[in-house]
Amino acid sequence: MIEVEQKFLLNPEQEAKLLEGATLDYEKVNVDIFFDDDYYSLGKQDVWLRNRNGRWELKIGHKLSPGSLSRTYEELEEDGLIATWLGLPGEDLTQEILNAGYKQFAKIEKARRSYLREGFRLDLDKCDFGYDVAEIELLIDSIDGQQEANDKIAAFAKSIGLDNTPLRGKPVEYLYRFLPDHYQALLEAGVLDKI
Repeated sequence: MIEVEQKFLLNPEQEAKLLEGATLDYEKVNVDIFFDDDYYSLGKQDVWLRNRNGRWELKIGHKLSPGSLSRTYEELEEDGLIATWLGLPGEDLTQEILNAGYKQFAKIEKARRSYLREGFRLDLDKCDFGYDVAEIELLIDSIDGQQEANDKIAAFAKSIGLDNTPLRGKPVEYLYRFLPDHYQALLEAGVLDKI
């Protein structure tokens, strides 16, 4: 599955408007531990390897177009698919990831409230490092549908008066605040837009 998402900072009035008519799907706390090697090889490809609550996940970024506010990610959640993408045997994924030189660079705990409204998933995250962000997300089957999904998200956000100022994602904001060399390497690789 491929997710197309755009991030927003909300004031209380905007949050109320966003959640108007929405249905709470779930609330949970996620602990995400992010991994890369000393050369930021994954990050420089807009690939994010994380262990979320004890399960491995790999997010593979696909840039929509220059200046687009949405990000598109293919998510791999099965150990075998993750191992194949990383070129690992996949018999003991955790050990193989460590043996391949991937190390923890960030641990982010976030409280998430997730809602459904008009075909959109609305995630409101409060991170333990003081970054609270909302995401409007659509799931698509094929990368070919990303522009249409982006346009739907933009139209929905505009219809409820959300500010579409570009924002950094949670791990990128963490890098920006705490690991400037890592952040700069991804900027120079062209993976990140300067915000």
